[in-house]
Amino acid sequence: MASTRVALALVSTLTLTVGAGAARAGGGDDMGDLRSAYANLRDSGCDVSKLGSPLAARVLRNVPYALGGKIFKAPELTRVFVMDGDWYEPTTKKDPALSTADRTCIRALTVQEQKLRKKQKKIPAGIELAVTADRAAMVQMVNFVSTDFPKVRTAVTRNGDQTEYTLAFETPSGESESAVVFTCTLPTAQAKKKTPDWSTITCSMMTAG
Repeated sequence: MASTRVALALVSTLTLTVGAGAARAGGGDDMGDLRSAYANLRDSGCDVSKLGSPLAARVLRNVPYALGGKIFKAPELTRVFVMDGDWYEPTTKKDPALSTADRTCIRALTVQEQKLRKKQKKIPAGIELAVTADRAAMVQMVNFVSTDFPKVRTAVTRNGDQTEYTLAFETPSGESESAVVFTCTLPTAQAKKKTPDWSTITCSMMTAG
């Protein structure tokens, strides 16, 4: 399986786990949704210190704007919120009125996102778009990727008419090594488009270690 080969190449010193509930592909409903994840974070004081993915921080900080009906310029944000449930109704290009709690939490998430992007390896735009657009992948990322996984590895491979994007978050070398690996696949013809046909993208998550 191509995705397994790429993941193994990225985390060559680890054992990729695909059983005992460690592999979760698609769905994600048992872990809640992005709207609830944001609300729980905000209502508990918005401690973002353990949030380990800049992609997750970006999506979460945009939840209040999505709740207010904002139309996003970034197609992957539109996609992920549409897929999160029937609560997102894009109606305006203006920023909605936000509560003090929302503004405070958005600032905290923005700072954490910027900090992670500065410290971690840059995530290529194509990988960020593909993974962010997948609602299940983002829910899983919020739940599983903490600051215990500061090392980032990425890969883009083409296998025939399919393009595969792999994003791995790993523990530091020398420690008890483990990783959380996201893999998204879509037709190469769609991968070349600025806004691909989202229905052709399939993503999965696996843990290693």
